[in-house]
Amino acid sequence: MSKVLSTFSPWSRHISKTVPLCRYFSQTVSPRKGIPRKGIPRKGIPRLVAVAEEYTTTEAFRTRSFELEKPVVFAKDQGSPAANLPALENWFMDEEEPYHTANTRTPRQPLSRHFRRFRNPMVTYEIYAPSQKQKDSLIMFRDSLDRDVHDDAIVRSWDNCFNQEAVVDGVVDETVNNIANRDFYRFTAPLRLFNKIYHFNKVLLSMGLPRISLYIAQCSIEDLPKDLQDDLPTPKILKFVGKGDIYGTSIWLGLVPTYTPLHRDPNPNFFCQLSGDKVLRLMLPKAGQALFGEMQAKMEKTDNGRLRTEDMMQGEEREKLHDAVWGDNEAPAGLFEVVLEPGDSMFIPAGYWHSVKSVGWDGEVNCSANWWFR
Repeated sequence: MSKVLSTFSPWSRHISKTVPLCRYFSQTVSPRKGIPRKGIPRKGIPRLVAVAEEYTTTEAFRTRSFELEKPVVFAKDQGSPAANLPALENWFMDEEEPYHTANTRTPRQPLSRHFRRFRNPMVTYEIYAPSQKQKDSLIMFRDSLDRDVHDDAIVRSWDNCFNQEAVVDGVVDETVNNIANRDFYRFTAPLRLFNKIYHFNKVLLSMGLPRISLYIAQCSIEDLPKDLQDDLPTPKILKFVGKGDIYGTSIWLGLVPTYTPLHRDPNPNFFCQLSGDKVLRLMLPKAGQALFGEMQAKMEKTDNGRLRTEDMMQGEEREKLHDAVWGDNEAPAGLFEVVLEPGDSMFIPAGYWHSVKSVGWDGEVNCSANWWFR
């Protein structure tokens, strides 16, 4: 049996940051029983495990992780600050009897009535649809808007993104052409669009078409209605480390599968999982910079890896970054992995490179929140 060690083990906490962290981690990764690992083929990646509850105090976090710039994982049942966030209970609910087939099933954790009553706030969405069948799903959804109770705000937002003009005799050539020329789409629309697509995905499932993978990515908590903001108070542990300054906040609300490519943050990041499971793959600053630089050189680019650019989200850059971190080829040196379940949280020091994927059944709600602080 492989050793399961955290970075807070009495003997390992003194190890220099220049030593590869993966040497001190578990060699097994097992998401919750029954949760599919679709899209995460590579196995055997070293796993960073959660610390014991005795190391979850503010003082332990400050001296053993924040000041030493070492990542740390907190488990829900062992002192995780995420376990105290009201959103964990207020935003989500379980369906009593999810419909399923031999290979797929409908999402089992929809948004709660409390969340759904906030329909009008404008948020930024992302959709990734590289295949023709996925693009067909987008076209079918737009057609459904004409048959449904008309929603001017959603129709206008959708058409602005896809350059769709009035439908004449069922012909939507301009939309099809625009969809065919792109794989990644970003647009602003009302929050209620999320729930509308969530339910339309059930129609797509019944027709054998791929569901729409929608993502509200990096939406500031401050842009949410006050009642939803109150469900995500800043974890107290962050107020007593560093300067106690919150640099920025985000929610990441999506329908599985969601994905964020390899990048680094300029400030420390405290990441909380609220619904569904997520897998994070991380690298030390120097190792991550070397890998990212190698990928950039192959593509003759000079990005710094700090922005969620459209180039990172589609085409050659997306493919190369994804294969380097998540592909079947040999894992790059220094790569390690964290699996977060609802109520778990993680500290990611500034400069650590990381890529994130949701884990679960296609179309399930997956949600995280994070705070960048100094």
